[in-house]
Amino acid sequence: MTLVVGVGVTMLAAWLPGRRAAKIPPIAAMNSVHATPTTRGLLVRNTIGSLFVALGVVLLLMDDIYTMAAGAGTICVGVIVLTPLLSRPFIAASAPLLKPFGVTGKLSRLNAVRNPRRTASTAAALMIGLTLITAMTVIATSMSSAINKMAVDSLTADYSVSMQNSKLALRCARRSTSSLTSR
Repeated sequence: MTLVVGVGVTMLAAWLPGRRAAKIPPIAAMNSVHATPTTRGLLVRNTIGSLFVALGVVLLLMDDIYTMAAGAGTICVGVIVLTPLLSRPFIAASAPLLKPFGVTGKLSRLNAVRNPRRTASTAAALMIGLTLITAMTVIATSMSSAINKMAVDSLTADYSVSMQNSKLALRCARRSTSSLTSR
């Protein structure tokens, strides 16, 4: 079942760009001006992105933790959809940061402004990657601390023997009365 879903999602994700690329003649594909973005497409994309962000904000204001998590995810999807709209102001704001790079910085900024969809797709891929890495790091850290807490809480011995820097260490596992009463 997982294989079918994975192949199906991949085929669906490749279908739209493949269909768009099939409409471009091979000679025109070598030129960088083969397909200019239409304002109607950007308007539809910005409307859909704005609706996602608005729905996410509404869900984020609810009291249920699962609804709030769904709202945060919906806002992330909305921001990813809105990246072509958001890319131009961010690129304009980065102009002072690119000054030290001279002509290379100016050319890169102008190239990014020329095609906001391409800039947005690159930025979206980076955002998704960073989000996944951050989420996995948070999950791994939380699980590690939860396992350590469970191990310490289940320890009933007065002393524990463990290895530390290749030397045997004897630790007193006795808890003080103040830590027992603070629970």
